[in-house]
Amino acid sequence: MSFHRAILIPSALLLSAMAFASVPAFARPSSGPNQTKHWELSDDVIVNGTNLPAGRYNIVVDNGKAMFERKGRILATANCDWKALDSKSDFDGIVTDDQNVLQEIDFDGSAQALELK
Repeated sequence: MSFHRAILIPSALLLSAMAFASVPAFARPSSGPNQTKHWELSDDVIVNGTNLPAGRYNIVVDNGKAMFERKGRILATANCDWKALDSKSDFDGIVTDDQNVLQEIDFDGSAQALELK
């Protein structure tokens, strides 16, 4: 298993919303309404059998599913759940297995990670 730092690119809209929100992004359970995170993947990974090349993505989480969207198209989907971390993550990053299959996404400042199943 390996851990990679990833660059998350927040939009101005997301920054504005986060400034006024008392709850951090993605703090609600996966059964809540749609949640979107803008994400830049620095290396290729595999999600549910689909190769995702490095680049910018929107990750939409809705009802236990993560959808990886790029340029208006959903390129991959996977079942997901929120995992409690022992402490808040110090940076954005991903966890992959030996075959580069994406298993987890950690978000800077969050005590929860998105775990892909």
